[in-house]
Amino acid sequence: MATESLFDVLGAPQLCGMIQGAATGIPNVFPGDPIAKTGFFTLDKTVERDSGTYTRVYGTRTTAKLAAYGSPSSTRNLRNVESIPVVLMHTVESVSLPMFNFRGLIRKDADASNLQIDDQGIQEITRQVKEFRKNFDNLRVATLTELLASGQIFFDGLGNLLPNSTGAVTIASAQIPASNQGQLNALGAGNILDTSWSNPAADIDRQIQSLRQAAVRLTGYPLKYAFYGKNVPKYLTDNSKISSYLIHNSAAETAFIGAADVPNPLFGLTWLPAYEAFFEDANGNLQGLFGDDQVVFTPEPDREWMGWLEGKYDVPKSVGMVESDAVGQLASTQVVSGMFAYAIITADPLTIKMVAGDTFLPVIKVPKAVFQATVNF
Repeated sequence: MATESLFDVLGAPQLCGMIQGAATGIPNVFPGDPIAKTGFFTLDKTVERDSGTYTRVYGTRTTAKLAAYGSPSSTRNLRNVESIPVVLMHTVESVSLPMFNFRGLIRKDADASNLQIDDQGIQEITRQVKEFRKNFDNLRVATLTELLASGQIFFDGLGNLLPNSTGAVTIASAQIPASNQGQLNALGAGNILDTSWSNPAADIDRQIQSLRQAAVRLTGYPLKYAFYGKNVPKYLTDNSKISSYLIHNSAAETAFIGAADVPNPLFGLTWLPAYEAFFEDANGNLQGLFGDDQVVFTPEPDREWMGWLEGKYDVPKSVGMVESDAVGQLASTQVVSGMFAYAIITADPLTIKMVAGDTFLPVIKVPKAVFQATVNF
C-alpha cells in the first residue's frame, strides 16, 4: 500500500508543535501549566522508552558535627535515599480522516509534482491534533489530581482511568504514609486534627499551626498550598474564630462574598478550590476527584520533592520511503520525549491517519511532604 507522509508537507516540527500547543479540557486546580511544564507540572527528567527510576527521599533533619579546625573529616553515611524503579504510563491513539469528507484537504500544485495543503486542510488537521492534545492533557491533569488527592492512580484492565480502586487492575502509588492521611497523626504523638472542622468551636488556626510545624520537622519542606473540597469554605466561615476574623478584615470578607471561597492568604497558606476537579470516565459519567471534606496540603512545587518523568518514543519523519538498508530507514525516524504526533496518507480508501500519544508519570519523591486531610469526621 502506497503512503505519503504529512511530515513531507507540514513538517515534523509543525505537527508536533500542534500537539504541544492545545489547552486542557478539564479543570486544572494546580498552579502551573502542563503545556509549559511549570509549577506542579515541572519535568524532572527524561528516561529511555517507558521505564526508569526516581529517587525517593525522606528529608534530612540532623546537623553536621563540630570538629577541630584542620582536623580530618568525619564520615557520614548516606541515608534516607531510595532508588525507585517505575514503569511510565503510555497512551497512543489514532483517528482517520476519510478524504471524501475533506476534498479540499490536499491538492496538487500547478506542475503536479508536490502535495500541498490548503487553509481548510490545515484548520482541520489543527483541530484534530488539538483534540488529541486535550485528551492527553486531561490525562496528565487527572492523574496528578488523583495522585495528590488519594496517593494513588487507578486504571481498569482496558486502560481507562478510574476515580477509585473499584475495578482497578493497574495502580500507581506514591506511598504516602497513613500518618499523613485522615486526621494526620504525622509525628506519632496524636492526631493534629483533633476536632472536626464542622464544629464551630474547632481550633482550626491551632491545628494549621501544628501541621505547619510537623511538616517542617518531617521533611524540611514548609507547607504552601491547601487544596480543598466544596464543604470546607462553609466550615471555615461558620467557625467562631474565623468568622470574627472576617468581620474585622473587610478585604478578606469581600473576597469571600465575591467568590464564596476561602480568602487568601489564610493561616500562612494559599487556599485553592479543588472541588472543581473531575474527568469523564469511559461510560460518559463525570467523576469527581476531591472529597467534599478533604484538604490536601503541599509545599511549593519543586523538583526536590515532586516532578514528572517523560519517556521517549520513535516517530517517523517520512513514511513510505525506500532505503538501501535498515540503517537508512532508521535515519527517517526521530525520537520524541513525552507527547508525540504524526500522520500518514493511506490508500483503500484514501485516508489521513493521525497518531498521537504520550509517555509520562507524575512522581512524589518525598511522600511525607504531602498531607491528605479529612476535616469532617
